[in-house]
Amino acid sequence: MKRRTYTFNNLAAIMERLSEICKLIWVAGLVALSFCVFPPATAIIGIYFVWKNSSRSLNAGTSHGSARWASMKDLLISGCLFQQSGVFLGKAVGLTPFSWWFRIRALLCLPVKRSKTAMEIVSNVWKNPKPLIVRVPEQSPHTAIFGASGSGKSTSFAMPMLLRCLASLICLDPKGELARQSARHREREFGHEIVLIDPFNIAKCGYEPQSFNPLDCFRNDESRVVDEARRMASSLIVTTGKESERFWTDAAISVTTAILAYLMTEAKEGASLNHLRDITSNPQMVEQILQMMLQSDKAHGLLRRLAGEVGGYEGKTKSSVYSVTNSNLSFLDSVAVGNALCETTFDPNVLITGKCTIYLVLPIDRLKEMASLQRVILSTVINLVFAAGEDPNRRVHLLLDESASLGPMDSLYNCVQFGRSFGLRSTFLFQSSSQVDRCFPESQRSDFMSTVSKVFAGSDDLDTAKSVSEMMGNSTILSVTEQSGLNNGQTGSTGIHDQTSSRNWGTNNSTSYAEQSRSLMTPAEVLTLPRHLAIAILPGMSPVLIEKMPYYREVGGGILRRAFSFVSDAAFVGATLFVLATATWVLTLGRNEPAVVQLLEASQGFWRR
Repeated sequence: MKRRTYTFNNLAAIMERLSEICKLIWVAGLVALSFCVFPPATAIIGIYFVWKNSSRSLNAGTSHGSARWASMKDLLISGCLFQQSGVFLGKAVGLTPFSWWFRIRALLCLPVKRSKTAMEIVSNVWKNPKPLIVRVPEQSPHTAIFGASGSGKSTSFAMPMLLRCLASLICLDPKGELARQSARHREREFGHEIVLIDPFNIAKCGYEPQSFNPLDCFRNDESRVVDEARRMASSLIVTTGKESERFWTDAAISVTTAILAYLMTEAKEGASLNHLRDITSNPQMVEQILQMMLQSDKAHGLLRRLAGEVGGYEGKTKSSVYSVTNSNLSFLDSVAVGNALCETTFDPNVLITGKCTIYLVLPIDRLKEMASLQRVILSTVINLVFAAGEDPNRRVHLLLDESASLGPMDSLYNCVQFGRSFGLRSTFLFQSSSQVDRCFPESQRSDFMSTVSKVFAGSDDLDTAKSVSEMMGNSTILSVTEQSGLNNGQTGSTGIHDQTSSRNWGTNNSTSYAEQSRSLMTPAEVLTLPRHLAIAILPGMSPVLIEKMPYYREVGGGILRRAFSFVSDAAFVGATLFVLATATWVLTLGRNEPAVVQLLEASQGFWRR
């Protein structure tokens, strides 16, 4: 069905393009005819048309700032228009139309397979133009979308990405609605393997929930066991970056790292995070494990080193360290979570070598409680991609709804800073700019904000509005002052011999221009931005004003309307071809036909008169 619709849309675009070319032919013919009949008038009209299109209005300089909205030229150069990859943003609005010469070149010179693009360019001056879709350019792999609740982050950005992105994808879906609305589509249309990690069966989208054991991914490579154990431990022990004493969380990470490294080397294949919880909840068992690690040569002797580090904690310090460790692992005390982590029922490497979409669904009311679960799964998958090596042609997307719930993650920071050459792409959904601090504290925030493309879909937060206004910068505007005056007077004198009188009046008008600085958008204007609009600030270019396009919005009209347009365009093209064929025949092979001769003689008589 999709293939038929795709073919029909292509044929309709080609026919519409031919119809526009035929219109150009008719216009050219009429201009040539009018020039033969009224040469001076046609020349004057042509000169006026050229002057009108080349005239420029008075513009301000850049002495107080050069901030401005992006133009169509900016979007074309940056690669935001007419592409299939990149995060879908919406429809470009408020742009100056393409020049008439550029539209003609696009209509005549673009390949046939890009007829749809040609019509998007041509139609931008129509009353109802085709939408010019803006996407984040490929050279900007990471995107952050900010919007208050109800601003359309899911319907206008997350869902369009799920319905259009062909690459493998990992979706953090707290409410399960993204899985319900897109899983079938991605499987049927893109051929993806659907993996639903849904311990509490929230999504109910027709797929059986699967389980994932992170320990299975790296247990076979002893040279990397300790590194991966430490990464998993850092994900399991949630930090905020604002702890008064980092010793306790660092010590909890050390304990967790040691036990994970033991489970991944010495334990049986079935060892999982559930066994980690069994061990840490029993201090005597921890001591037994440490004694066995001291006698082990696995992991190139690193198990002994880890056991010696953890064994150095004594007395109340040891009790406190174990208490912090167990408080972070308490989320494992759940039958549903235990079943989701007991084994791996799918091949996670399909994300890298094939087509796969993983939905990670957790209760929205338990996001904080389950932060460790989603952190350890995401970090393991990200590290799998890094382990596969650099590949600029690989594409693995991360779509992270309610990103602030993740907290600081080294793997997530590495994904943003270094993931591009490994094929990693990420899209973060935040409710306000202040939530960035929860994932990227301190200096990491600046690194994050300078790296990602930022989309502000509607904010009720004053701090966010101020930051948006500052990022957009100041522009230079012209301040116009007009002055006008009217004077009226009368004088007279009386003498012995004569009497004189005089009257004078006059008006004066003046207009002065001055350059002033003004924010491209003030914080108040950002706060009151209409809900159907959004502001995109992309690296290296001016801000873009876009209109949101929810995934459920129908674009292009119904099938009957499109069929009628196709038939009418075909009829117009056929009529034009018939006229051209007739004119060509009259001027070549049919010149000696009696009817043609009579027609030419009649036309010559008309010109003589």
